[in-house]
Amino acid sequence: MSAFRRFALGVALAGGTALAAGCAGSPPRLPEPSDGPRTAADWVRIVSARNDSLRTLRADLEISWAPDGETEPQSCRGAVSFESPGLVRLRGTSLAFFAIFDLVVAADGTVWLDLPQEKFGILGDRSDPAWDLLPLSPDRVLTALLGDPRLTPEEVAASTLERSDSLVVVSGDWGRLEIEPETGLPSRWERGAGEVVWSDWGVRSGRATPGRTLLIDPDGGRLEVSYGRFRVDEDLPPGRFSPTIEEDREILTPGEGLERWSRTRINAFRTD
Repeated sequence: MSAFRRFALGVALAGGTALAAGCAGSPPRLPEPSDGPRTAADWVRIVSARNDSLRTLRADLEISWAPDGETEPQSCRGAVSFESPGLVRLRGTSLAFFAIFDLVVAADGTVWLDLPQEKFGILGDRSDPAWDLLPLSPDRVLTALLGDPRLTPEEVAASTLERSDSLVVVSGDWGRLEIEPETGLPSRWERGAGEVVWSDWGVRSGRATPGRTLLIDPDGGRLEVSYGRFRVDEDLPPGRFSPTIEEDREILTPGEGLERWSRTRINAFRTD
């Protein structure tokens, strides 16, 4: 398996990591509203409010998957850093400590995705729509990492609400968000081609965190993560979100990166 293939598998899952090992205690129940039934906007706000006071987050993780035609899982190590409101650094290394990928979302909106073993990287503005068509999207990473749909006010305003005793569904042209009505925590998010599933919620370091996060592709391929240490609201090292571009790298735009990805016919989630 090439490093590029390992990267495609690895980052897709790492983007879905929700950083919870050894959660203790159950999330608190959501109080009943005092001013009438909740609207779609109310439910989205409840989900997003978990992150209002979050300043920084760091975590170690291990990513595992079953490559095409193989039953034995493969894995890589990972590390992720986040700083509010939207800075992210996500790194993956092989078990032999070779770098597989390094994703940096910088303060000025620049995104750098480095593939050291392939000797090229993708550099472009965070707003470039091509990112959303790659197996890795900065915004998708944040949604999965924080358990936050990150909807725009316009998307929220145009959303509809379905409610049962066991499930709340907020949906719109943007996709679908499923929420546990007892706790107000997200359980599934669908947008574009894929899904993120959060489960086994618990409380750790005063923060509700899922014990398991899956990324699922349209054909049913699954990637899983096991969780190591995570730290909340600690100061991060200076320069954590500053890209480092090596002299020998071929630099592609997000559109060029998408074309190369398509040309190599890599399916980032295929496990069968």
